[in-house]
Amino acid sequence: MSAAFRKIRILKPLVGFQAADDQMVHEISDLIELNDADEVILGIYKNHASLFNNAILITTNALYLVSEHLEVQPIQYSSIQEVQLEGSKDSPTGIRVFLDNKDSVSMAISGCKNYKHYDAFEFLRFLMRILDGQ
Repeated sequence: MSAAFRKIRILKPLVGFQAADDQMVHEISDLIELNDADEVILGIYKNHASLFNNAILITTNALYLVSEHLEVQPIQYSSIQEVQLEGSKDSPTGIRVFLDNKDSVSMAISGCKNYKHYDAFEFLRFLMRILDGQ
């Protein structure tokens, strides 16, 4: 069982998170080709009402960042070296992911409950637990 599969419960209460179901898997598989045959879709984080634009697909092996124009950038968990919160602690805007090839990627995480509980904090915690589990 992958670390992501064990840690996905962290994301379930988030405003923008939707756990995978058969319909989602079918729709996503039409748009995104997963890297590994044994990879399982766990859910999707939506920054906006649109299901796929500016979303983050979460699988057992990777994150797939889906741009506004439906371009997909995979980020393997094994290539992540460090994660940091972007924006201020009072109003986080997302997460910056630092990769083993010295690149970094910014991920928008915009959800918030009652202007107090920001999704970015829990998504960061999810990624930190993934890194601890590798």
